[in-house]
Amino acid sequence: MSSSGIEGVVTLGPIAPVTQPEPRGDEPDEYRPYEATILFRDAATQREVASVRSGADGTFLIELPPGRYIVEPTSRNQFVPPYASQQNVTVHEGEFTTIEIVYDTGIR
Repeated sequence: MSSSGIEGVVTLGPIAPVTQPEPRGDEPDEYRPYEATILFRDAATQREVASVRSGADGTFLIELPPGRYIVEPTSRNQFVPPYASQQNVTVHEGEFTTIEIVYDTGIR
């Protein structure tokens, strides 16, 4: 059986209020890698089947059997930033589905 699962990157942003470009034309990075715990639920049963923590560079990879999953980024408080939305993801046999998770800081 081939490996399958979900891989991706987690970012946090924006990290500064919207600014005008500096005279040199440089613009600050709006998002940065973020370490977070991500839960994976079976879409049919809603049962948690796995979890993973993204690394310091924001990346993660988890092997999961083919199927439909709810990807649920965890937050300290779902009503206070930073928080990220859940996603519905389908994993196919022998493939890793790539996703991006963006935690919103609430900065505008």
